[in-house]
Amino acid sequence: MSFFCVGRYQFVLQLKQDILQGRLPLTDELAAELFALSLQAELGDFDPRKHHEHYVSEFRFLPEQTPHLEKKVEQIHKTLV
Repeated sequence: MSFFCVGRYQFVLQLKQDILQGRLPLTDELAAELFALSLQAELGDFDPRKHHEHYVSEFRFLPEQTPHLEKKVEQIHKTLV
């Protein structure tokens, strides 16, 4: 893994931590998009055989994560390829 890749990975981890701890305020729309992209990076493409109905709720991305947001994240994740 190159130095650039490690630095980029550390940046993403710091960004996720800042969001989760409420230090980086986000609109609901941006939060849903970033959360879906994070899932895409971690899980890959949506696969109904692997991703059960409430798979998004297994991940913590926001300090006050709601079922409504999780449903929106799932919908966005399904469109990412």
